[in-house]
Amino acid sequence: MLESTEMLLCAEDLGTVPPVCRKVLSEYGIPGNDVQRWTKDWDVRHDFLDPHEYRSISVSMLSTHDSTNWPAWWEYEAGTVDEDLFRRKCIEHGIDLNRVKPELFDDELSRHGRLRWKDTISSRELLTTILQKPPGEVWDILHLYKNSFHEKEKLWKRLGFSGEIKEKANREMIRRALGVTLKPDLFIASTS
Repeated sequence: MLESTEMLLCAEDLGTVPPVCRKVLSEYGIPGNDVQRWTKDWDVRHDFLDPHEYRSISVSMLSTHDSTNWPAWWEYEAGTVDEDLFRRKCIEHGIDLNRVKPELFDDELSRHGRLRWKDTISSRELLTTILQKPPGEVWDILHLYKNSFHEKEKLWKRLGFSGEIKEKANREMIRRALGVTLKPDLFIASTS
């Protein structure tokens, strides 16, 4: 394929991507997609990557053609868990959703099928106590928690803001998100 066209190929490596995929793309010099909301360390820091940690060969973006735009993501999805997914996880683990939901999630900030964690759920120990399950049994729920709890706060800091977080996206937030995502210092260096 690389020898058949002069067009720049770009892989749509989104969703659940096996590690070998990124290795092959790198070997062939084919850029993939680094979407800001998903370009995170999901397993250790549970935080957004610094732009210098993005792949050197990638197309960085705030959204894709089949995801919500960045302002909608910020207002309705950031820092939340999909309610249907959480319901399925509760069923899998024999947890009564109606019992744990009011203890875990902020009713006022949960909307559009998204559940926002209460600020008081500040540790995995507290979460497992409320779930009444040992950590090893609910590792998947813990993973959801670690990657979504205070997600807005983490990105707010990454964007260089301080003070109270704004729930509604504004022009300055989008400008800063684009500035971080587009790696401006790397872009300027490559065009001079």
